[in-house]
Amino acid sequence: MKKIGSLLLLSVLICSCEKYDIPKEEVPQYKGEPANATIAEIQQMATDSNIYSLDTGVIIKCVVIGNDIERNIEGKIYVQDATGGYAILLSRPYTYCRYPIGQTLFVQCGSLLVNPHPEQLFLAMPFYGANGYRGIWENEESAILYKHGKPAIVEPTEISSPLDSNYDKIHTLVHFSDVKFVLNDSNAAHLVCYIHPQSGERLQLIVSSQAYFGQKNLPTGKCDITGVLIRKEGEWALVMRKWSDIEERNE
Repeated sequence: MKKIGSLLLLSVLICSCEKYDIPKEEVPQYKGEPANATIAEIQQMATDSNIYSLDTGVIIKCVVIGNDIERNIEGKIYVQDATGGYAILLSRPYTYCRYPIGQTLFVQCGSLLVNPHPEQLFLAMPFYGANGYRGIWENEESAILYKHGKPAIVEPTEISSPLDSNYDKIHTLVHFSDVKFVLNDSNAAHLVCYIHPQSGERLQLIVSSQAYFGQKNLPTGKCDITGVLIRKEGEWALVMRKWSDIEERNE
């Protein structure tokens, strides 16, 4: 009797396993009109450094290179294509959940404003006034930002030349080798990173007080670093996305 009961229990377990289906991963597929402009081309549409609106029907294809995964980037995501990069302003936080690094996006730009100034370079929604703007609201995202495919690895561009020869790489993912961190004179929350000590060039490292790694000690020796290259208050700067963007050199 005990043997029969064991067999019945075993058959129930087998049947239960056979009926269980592992949910299939849904991979987003963009099925709209193809991209018809590059990031460089939409920037060339500007007549000056003022904010301007894009024509209806402009679509760019880009990849996400920065989000708020460790809260050093807030209120935006950074995207790039083969020609340049931009920030897209968003009102809803937790962008890393919706737009992971490496995610391909098709952006319907017809409803957006563009700020072409080198220290801004963002896409945003129009707001009150001639040059008013705001982040894209949550209920607007699905009609503007279309994900396509699975996130993929994004390789940064190695920067070894003088910074002033790299304006075309603003708001793109870059990598610096053999870097050393030093505190600035005011001991402020942000740091200054000298990347070419022999030439006196310096790169400001942007670390938000809200970043998860904001209180960590930076390496004292030389290291490599990856981040989004920007211009800030007339200087070159680098925005880290996560603590692992720093790689210590064991020398």
